Amino acid sequence: MILNVLGRYGTSYQPSGGSETTFSFSATSQYVIMNFVAEKAMTITQFGMCVNSSSGTPPIRIAMWSYPGGRTWVPSTKVYTDANPITTTAGISTPTFVWWNLTTPQAVTRGQVVSIGLESYGTWSGGLSVVQNQQQGKRDYTLTSGHPYSYTSSSGSVFPFRFGIASTTESYGYPVSTSGTQNFNDSGVNTQFSGTAFTVPTSMGATYNLQGVVSAIQADDNYSALSLNLYNATSYPPTLITSRSLSTGGVNLWSYPFIWNSGNAIYIPFTTAQVLNTGTKYLVGFEASVFSGNIGKLTFNRAQDANCLSDVPTFGVTANMITNTWTESGTFRYAVSPDITTFTQSAASSGGMIVHPGMSGGIRG
Repeated sequence: MILNVLGRYGTSYQPSGGSETTFSFSATSQYVIMNFVAEKAMTITQFGMCVNSSSGTPPIRIAMWSYPGGRTWVPSTKVYTDANPITTTAGISTPTFVWWNLTTPQAVTRGQVVSIGLESYGTWSGGLSVVQNQQQGKRDYTLTSGHPYSYTSSSGSVFPFRFGIASTTESYGYPVSTSGTQNFNDSGVNTQFSGTAFTVPTSMGATYNLQGVVSAIQADDNYSALSLNLYNATSYPPTLITSRSLSTGGVNLWSYPFIWNSGNAIYIPFTTAQVLNTGTKYLVGFEASVFSGNIGKLTFNRAQDANCLSDVPTFGVTANMITNTWTESGTFRYAVSPDITTFTQSAASSGGMIVHPGMSGGIRG
């Protein structure tokens, strides 16, 4: 089980850097549609996309269609079209995730195929460009596509879009505002530690094993000076549990075949799997020693959006190890993805029949 799915086998985490693949609305009757199967019953109150650029007041509205079919994926009957145009601040020039409120919230049921997106209408004016680059979502377990939904647009787009739907408490999709990197080094100028804090719920058992992490990281050959640290993070500063020096991997382990530009994430195990307790917050990540490197990082407008990438609560953590200053946030995540396995049951869920006092066995009528 991989938590915090920002770096994984196959798709990995590939930051877009300064360049974004985009779709630009430029006329009426253009559209962008997301198709997915609803995980649960919810009332959609917002739809969002990552806006790359905007100008003027383009006439764009939120729409829902019956499921597009056939080889062309052309939308058919609209089941909902918002009566009001969406409004976007003119002058956006860098990727910014924007949420728009639906005039009339839309209820969906578990297992329902949902088709929702934007369409242009009326007399065209202004401009709106939305980001298409995204990495993956938490439901992409098989890694067959890189995203857990299908998508289409009036231009026959070939790249998945950053989008999201939200209720008042939950978000779904890939509502990422920025996709980039964080520099960390030993000089105290930036950060010396980058990691993921996580708490596995007690409903999943009593204990489990943390085997290691999957991560997308970048550095030169001195990267072998890095260490993988595990902390108890019930309070900050956290308490160190174990640390593995990665110099045993050899210089070649950290050289360019493993950076994100090659589309790979690297798996780094602890020397011994760590037995941890459910219900306790832990922190795992990388500490810089004598080098400077980069690690993948995603930012979000709100913690509700970041939570949609994992079923288990996770947080981004940065630390200045010189001043012992630790920062935990719900609005960013590093590409440090804990790998957990081997759950044990709690005593209350050990199975079998419970014999109450006064019962010699069996079921008493």
